[in-house]
Amino acid sequence: MRNPWVNTLLLVLLVLLVGAFVTGFLGLTNGNPDKRWVMWTHSIVGFAVATALTWKVGVVVASLRRRRGLSLQRGMFALLAVLLLLVLACALIWGLVGRTSSFGYSLLTLHVLLAAVLLAPLLWHIVAMRRVVKLPVARDRRAFLRLMGVTVLGGAVWQASGLAYRALNLPGAARRFTGSYQVGSFSGRFPTVSWLFDRPARVDRETWRLEVVGAVDRPLTTPTTSRHSLSPPPGAVRDLHRLRLNCALTPSRR
Repeated sequence: MRNPWVNTLLLVLLVLLVGAFVTGFLGLTNGNPDKRWVMWTHSIVGFAVATALTWKVGVVVASLRRRRGLSLQRGMFALLAVLLLLVLACALIWGLVGRTSSFGYSLLTLHVLLAAVLLAPLLWHIVAMRRVVKLPVARDRRAFLRLMGVTVLGGAVWQASGLAYRALNLPGAARRFTGSYQVGSFSGRFPTVSWLFDRPARVDRETWRLEVVGAVDRPLTTPTTSRHSLSPPPGAVRDLHRLRLNCALTPSRR
């Protein structure tokens, strides 16, 4: 008798991957500390996907033993598997090793880009395997309990990884909840930041001016970019604010 877990596994992985995409996008577009639970959920789902893949490997091996040979469906699935492993590997190495880049881009940037590319073979696989979703055994109470079990296990692995980062003093222990590392704070060496593939124009330091206008008591236009020119005028009240700029996806070559 065929193990019903085989039919449930595909749907479990699909639900987890959709959850990973949704939470990843929300986390990418919102770095508010009040929404940190979104990235926590993303981490839990990611570890749950990795956990479910351990069972998926056994299913794939058994299928290859029964029917040998290449096909379009197997080729697309192989592409999906490779991309998924690369996405998971980028996230894991980013926490274990720290700020690492490849091909001129940070591993966190590659994590997001590879996840976007992953959408195409994933959608193809969903369509190709849609018959599995129609099976009652893939949508019954046991299937739901298996999904919850894998998710809880993913949460346990996530917590264990956090403890390991701190116990072994790994770079991942110092990450912000968004995945970014602190660079250049209070050093005067401000890191170069941008949005993925945009190409901001170079700034001429000799002609650049700072203008403070609008809803202000006293408009200000700096004649130069020197430190002295940015000092407040005599009699002005100094109001110092400490701000955090979170830019986890900045390409390292910029």
